[in-house]
Amino acid sequence: MQTVRSTAPAVAPATPAAPIEPAATTADPLTHYQIMRRNGAVVRFEPAKIAVAMMKAFLAVHGTQGAASASVRELVDELTQTVVRALMRSRPAGGTFHIEDVQDQVELALMRGSHHEVARAYVLYRERRAQERAQHKGAPAAATAAEVKRSIDVSIKAAVGPRWNGCRISGVDVDQLKTVVKFRLTQSGALAGFASVETSGQNDSNKFQVQRHQECAKRAIELAAPFDLPEENYSFWQNYTLDFIKR
Repeated sequence: MQTVRSTAPAVAPATPAAPIEPAATTADPLTHYQIMRRNGAVVRFEPAKIAVAMMKAFLAVHGTQGAASASVRELVDELTQTVVRALMRSRPAGGTFHIEDVQDQVELALMRGSHHEVARAYVLYRERRAQERAQHKGAPAAATAAEVKRSIDVSIKAAVGPRWNGCRISGVDVDQLKTVVKFRLTQSGALAGFASVETSGQNDSNKFQVQRHQECAKRAIELAAPFDLPEENYSFWQNYTLDFIKR
């Protein structure tokens, strides 16, 4: 009898598995934003530069040792993120910010965070840089009207802010009230008088707090005076208006 020998089919060598591609990372949303410098050049948006500028302002106020603390570094990081979020909200689809717009947002973040002295230092830093640029171009180093007004704004708010924050007003919808005070100053910075005091945002819940709101606003100005302001720019601050809101 013939024997049939069966052979097992040859087993093909296993094909090495293809390397696993790393998952695509989420694109950095900041790549959609740019900064326009004063000379018209457009560069990428780098929040780290905002943090550096703010840290210089904190250094000017708190000194090297104070600004080097972990709490100040964390605060600068938080303020930087606040500025970045505000800028991105203004252009959700991406776009180009002028450098002045960015710096204005930094000032606003510092003021809203009640860092009034740091805000003033930041304004002075901006003015110094503007003068350096003017000197570099051979132009006179005189501050522009906008720079003078900005410096006066920060000085007055830095003096009034702590007094306003120290005046307690409680009740429902108090944060909806906005008191606008117009006042006059003498050339020495002393309070000459109030021109008007008006409050908006009243409703049935907060109407009984309006008088207290106005009293606190006026008292904050009275306690802050006299103001240390440049006499040569008296025309900028002789008549002044401040808005008061409790947040």
